[in-house]
Amino acid sequence: MTTQGDILYIDDDPDGLLASAKSKRLGNRFDAHLPDALPQAAKAAGKANLWVFDYFTVEQERDNPSLDGSGRSGLGVFHQLRRATSEARPPSVLVSSHLEEAIGTFDYQRRHIVAEQLGVEWVSRKLASGSSDPIDEIVALADAVAAIRSSQRSLGQVGSARFSSVLAHKVLSLPMDAGWSDAAVSEVDGWRPPVSAGARELVAWMLRQVLPHPSFLVRAPHLASRLGLTVACLDSALRKKTELSSLLSSASYQGVLAGFSGPRWWSAGVDAIAFDVPRDSVSRTAHLKRLVAPAALQELPSSDWVVVSDADLVEADELAPVTECVRASDEYFPPQAPPSWVRIADAKQNKVLARKVRLEDQAELVVQP
Repeated sequence: MTTQGDILYIDDDPDGLLASAKSKRLGNRFDAHLPDALPQAAKAAGKANLWVFDYFTVEQERDNPSLDGSGRSGLGVFHQLRRATSEARPPSVLVSSHLEEAIGTFDYQRRHIVAEQLGVEWVSRKLASGSSDPIDEIVALADAVAAIRSSQRSLGQVGSARFSSVLAHKVLSLPMDAGWSDAAVSEVDGWRPPVSAGARELVAWMLRQVLPHPSFLVRAPHLASRLGLTVACLDSALRKKTELSSLLSSASYQGVLAGFSGPRWWSAGVDAIAFDVPRDSVSRTAHLKRLVAPAALQELPSSDWVVVSDADLVEADELAPVTECVRASDEYFPPQAPPSWVRIADAKQNKVLARKVRLEDQAELVVQP
């Protein structure tokens, strides 16, 4: 049943995930083993780019899941394999068709938090649900490790002063000739990449810090906010052959984990495009109209619009005037991450969300007499 590949997969019933992989012609990427074949799996573990474990490797674990690594759950198998191969391991993923039963209720969009608490790099459903496909995520993670490992020599030969620059160009695929390249490198450095770290640490940094927040990479709503366009107008302009789509293509992120949870763009590249937008309203409208043509121009009424997050501090594809919002964060935000913006009306109605609002913005939640 073993298919040689760079993704080590341990499951008592691997057929479902493997069938999905084969349907995408990716079955040869998986090296599948049963949970009771750990000695055989351990021989291949050191060369794998990714470890994947089914959470419930035996049926009784569904009723009494083991969270300490002592049982025969996927987490227990992970710890056994980790001990057998030392800490020099690749990123690891826990998958399950019963993820909530295994872990409890959690926000699926903030899986990086649950993964870190469990000591792995990622958690996922075993089968596709909506727009989320575990096969795409798993293969993207394995590809990221392969890319980082191929650049490991270059990363290891530079000191801390140049690490962010080499990382940005070699691993994150920052365009060398971009006029905003230096600004992008500075922003990468500001997100404190783990200097001289291995592939696992760099992937974890991307999953836990860079991708969940507006960082040196940003999602489409931030483009709309900075350019003064509605999200719908931006989406229409990106789907058509426009001057704006051409400009933004040069700032499109193409490095490791590109498209992992939707497309992203280099923040410095977007700022460079936004900088060229005229400030006076008449010239601004004419400039934006030319950029989005033939799409219909839909401008934001003012320049101070922000990307709105929900009560769990997950960004929505929605903008709102900054005067209607307050800043919020929780203990899971890395120090360098900017706060989320949440609607004042939502925070007033949700006590849990209200407690996440920054101290300096709490006055906005006070009901005026």
